[in-house]
Amino acid sequence: MDTNTFFNMFGQYERYCEWATSQSNDMSDVWQALTANEWSIHGSKWPLGWLLWTMTRPGILKPRDVRMTALQFIRETPLLGGGKVWNLLKHEQSRNAIIAFERSLNGDANEQQLTVAVDGAYAAAQRESETKIRLSPPLAVHLGFSNGSAAASAALAVVVTTQPMSDGVSVNEYIAKASARISREAALLALEQKKPNGLASISESACVHRILQTDWNVVAAQCRIIGALPNPFQTKNKD
Repeated sequence: MDTNTFFNMFGQYERYCEWATSQSNDMSDVWQALTANEWSIHGSKWPLGWLLWTMTRPGILKPRDVRMTALQFIRETPLLGGGKVWNLLKHEQSRNAIIAFERSLNGDANEQQLTVAVDGAYAAAQRESETKIRLSPPLAVHLGFSNGSAAASAALAVVVTTQPMSDGVSVNEYIAKASARISREAALLALEQKKPNGLASISESACVHRILQTDWNVVAAQCRIIGALPNPFQTKNKD
């Protein structure tokens, strides 16, 4: 697809149009540039937002592939020091909901099985939402709120990502972006669980460094998850 045609069809998004047209007249080349490794090195948040926006435009990816990607954010978003957001899920119901939804996307789970699993994930998220922790000032400022827990955010990501399938562009865009954002929040909140006293046990400068390092790792990993998809402008992934 021609780059100008793409933006004429879907509108401009932040500084993306200007950057994309400077890269190539072919959107397949733009996609390759967006998923290039150098973005991960610099830790820029731009390509993640642009990738999420691009992949959720009508006809670019199948709704199934968008949802699978959102589920991968929970499974593969890394925690500083090891582990993934998946490891923050304290309740089996949350993990079962992801597994059931993945199976349903592959045609291996019926509607009743999926409903039971998703209802269980919702109940688990409600229980976790009652847990509050005190955040260090730098992290509270970075996230924009003052309490919450990594497990609660991870459980919420499951609830959001296992909402009923839809062909609506706005629904798929919301779920993909929400899964990426909430998984990021969970990874950052997990910093407060580091022994012995979380971020409170280190200096403010060290605290900020860990926050930024976690953010960069998350953005890089989520860009790689999207980049692992076939280039949608070379192989059309339409229904």
